[in-house]
Amino acid sequence: MLLALGGPGSAASDETSQFIAGVEPYRRPAGAPVLRELDRGPEWYERALRGISQPYPASLRFLEDQGAWYTPFIHPGMTAPYDIRGAPCR
Repeated sequence: MLLALGGPGSAASDETSQFIAGVEPYRRPAGAPVLRELDRGPEWYERALRGISQPYPASLRFLEDQGAWYTPFIHPGMTAPYDIRGAPCR
């Protein structure tokens, strides 16, 4: 049985090899989309705060710094105790 491990000269380190997500998280594949701007307009805040009554708790201040990454906290349907709306799957 012959066992070959990837080393500096292996095909895995070749620049022409296929991109594998997660291996080098700091490196984006060529041609990957780049988000340049996030529109947190009134519709975005309305959706994020739907089901939460005013005055909004101070813990929701994170929304002011929320980027375009996914966060489950602005979507209803989480299980207790994480669903701050108290309305799972609505």
